[in-house]
Amino acid sequence: MARVLVVDDEPHIVELLSFNLASMGYEISTAYDGVMAIEKVKMENPELILLDVMLPKLSGLQVCQHLRSKLNYKKPIIMISGKGEEVDKILGIEMGANDYVTKPFSPKELTARVKSNLRYNSLTEDIKEDDFSSKVLQFNSQEKSLTCLGKNIHLTPKEYELAKLLSSNPGKALRREYLINYIWGSDYKGDLRTLDVHIRYLRQKLSSCTACDIATVRGYGYRMDFYLE
Repeated sequence: MARVLVVDDEPHIVELLSFNLASMGYEISTAYDGVMAIEKVKMENPELILLDVMLPKLSGLQVCQHLRSKLNYKKPIIMISGKGEEVDKILGIEMGANDYVTKPFSPKELTARVKSNLRYNSLTEDIKEDDFSSKVLQFNSQEKSLTCLGKNIHLTPKEYELAKLLSSNPGKALRREYLINYIWGSDYKGDLRTLDVHIRYLRQKLSSCTACDIATVRGYGYRMDFYLE
């Protein structure tokens, strides 16, 4: 089973989470401060991290940002905090977290979120980052240009990167948080709706290309479908 790293400076919470997750068959690792958490990730590369926001030495937000930007850690991170304000949740997501749970929480709810995030991650763990080339779309990485069935399409740099990443994974749903972190970086602090705006413009520009389409996967992200190979 997957290894889960539980990070919290309160031993009773670590014990509670560890017990519930171990009873589901997960292998558990623990850490009690931010520095220890980073070292555990380097040594063990867990499949998922439960990360408290308020930690000694380094905060959970600092740990999350470090893992995403410095260690290129791409697996799910669920933030845990006593803060329930929307702005705190948004900040956690912007730092690279996949999910956010507020204390006090139900152990059953949290373990369900762990299971859900691990399942979603399994759909994208084999994501490719190379160019996709077929009879439909051709990318020119040097010129940052795109042709669809031989027709040139002008894209902004962000639109190009989005089209390239989605096309490199035909038929595979990519999580919104993954797309944001990949295109804008884990330290992005702008409006989370920026992704949706770029997807809308990209769809409009690709509308003349009837052999491909960007589908919305409700509650998850986006997927590029092709109808001609």
